[in-house]
Amino acid sequence: MVKVPGLGRIRRWRLMTQAKLHEASGVGMNTLSRLENGREANARTVRRLARALDVSPYELTEMDPNRPPASPRGVDDQAE
Repeated sequence: MVKVPGLGRIRRWRLMTQAKLHEASGVGMNTLSRLENGREANARTVRRLARALDVSPYELTEMDPNRPPASPRGVDDQAE
């Protein structure tokens, strides 16, 4: 079991509501709320959330609060 301190921050950064994250990940609404309030998640839940948010599980579990999440995979950050 592990805490996911980056969950709420990354979810908001991706402009997702808890309801949208629930739909994308299959993780229950009550579970999402508890995790964002400091409860621990199992590895399977972390992987499901990371996949839905398009980040690595590491970013959810070891999020530096002073750094935004990485760009979603496949997004080119270079301006044209």
